[in-house]
Order: sequence, then C-alpha cells, then structure tokens
Amino acid sequence: MIQNYAPGPTPAYRVASVDHALQLSMLLWQSRTLRVSDAAEYLGVARSTAHRLLAMLVFRGFARQLEGSHLYVPGPVLSEAGSRAMSQLEIQRRAQPFLHRLADATGETATLQTLDGRQVAFVDTVLPANAVRVGSRTGLTLPAHTSAGGKVLLAQLDEDEIQRLYPAESTLEQITPSSAPPTRETLLRELREIRRTGRAIDIRPAVVAAGVPVIGRGGQAVAALAVAAPRARTGKETVRALVDELQSVSSDLSEALAA
Repeated sequence: MIQNYAPGPTPAYRVASVDHALQLSMLLWQSRTLRVSDAAEYLGVARSTAHRLLAMLVFRGFARQLEGSHLYVPGPVLSEAGSRAMSQLEIQRRAQPFLHRLADATGETATLQTLDGRQVAFVDTVLPANAVRVGSRTGLTLPAHTSAGGKVLLAQLDEDEIQRLYPAESTLEQITPSSAPPTRETLLRELREIRRTGRAIDIRPAVVAAGVPVIGRGGQAVAALAVAAPRARTGKETVRALVDELQSVSSDLSEALAA
C-alpha cells in the first residue's frame, strides 16, 4: 500500500503534469518497481501519458528502466536521496549515547546537526536535568550561518563552495537584531577562523552555543555536535569547558563512526 502524505496548502495554479511526476516519484520511492500500467492506473491517466511522464523521470535521473523489461525502478537521484537518509538515520542512532554523555557532562542542551545546502537541520536533541535550559530543537531548520553547528559544517567546505552557496549579491538572513548585518565577506572571515580553531562559538543575547564537527569514515564531516546554554550562566571559563567536552565527545563519536 502506498503511503499518502498530507498535502501542503493548495497552490493557486496547480500544474497537473508536475503533480503527476511528483506522485510517480513518491510511488517509485515506496513501491521500488513500477509498470506503465501501474502508473496510469494510480494517476487515472492514459497509458501514453504515464509513459511520457516516466520517460521524463528517466531523463532527469529519478527513474531507471530495467534493460529488456517494462519495469521502472528508482533512478540515481532517488537512490542517492535514500542512501543519504539512511546514513543520517544511522548517524543519529549511533550519536544518541554520545549526546546523552554530552548533556550529562555539561548540564546543557546537546544537539546533533546536519548540513543541507545553506540550511542546518537539528536532527536530535538531548536535554539536561537543569530546570533552566535551552529547549529541544529537534526538527528545527535554520540558515546554516546562524548556528554554531551550521557554521562549523560550512567551515568544512572550501571557499569556492562557500562562494557558490553564497553569491556576492546574496543577502544573509538575520535571526537576532544586529547593528552590522552579516555579509558573505564577514562569513568567510569567520569560517577561516573556525577552520583554524576547529570549533564555532555563537554568542547571542540569551544563549551561548558552541559546535564542533563529527568526522565520518571517509574523513569528511558528516554532522556537528553542539551545546547550547543560557547566557546568564555562561562565562569565558564555562565556554572553554564546554568546548573541551564537545571536542572529547566528538572525537569519540568520530572514532566510533570510522570503526
């Protein structure tokens, strides 16, 4: 049975061909094999229309037709997305005890974050026992340059990649008031410093956060570990202690992922 996801707001101008192609992509993703007749029946369209839609999915890499067969299977685009999703779930599963260790050791909120283009996703959170604490951020997505974890992940990219993500004319979003709006040049300078030190520290009016990268089997950063604490109880010595604990836990998690 195909899972029907709850739709978002109905667009003012619905493009039927786009809707059909997206529905077929979801159908392929879930059923793993598909015939033209199946696609036509599912969409309620003629077989010729279903065939043209599948041909376009093949052209764009969302589907692949098995040689010598009438069967269609997920193409490299869907397969890669699936592999990334499974990899993220595995990292989240294996990071859980390390997040608990980090929250217990620091008494602060520990998060696991991953990078997706210019966005950072908070994929897991472990809260400390402290009554006054930074709340759970699981499921939250923010502009990467606005979080310690996001910045430490951006710092793993080279400057050419950063400039492609942030064209010179692009505007960098702000989530707290600032007298000096961020620019690409200020971001590049900050990322160079993060590469040098191996950690990012983000100080806001109410919260202080620190982040460090988690290195996967291929030697690349696959996530960031971060700790967020109320600023009222976070001085310079406290921040240094948070960073030391972060780096220790991240090193152990990276070693576990590489094993």
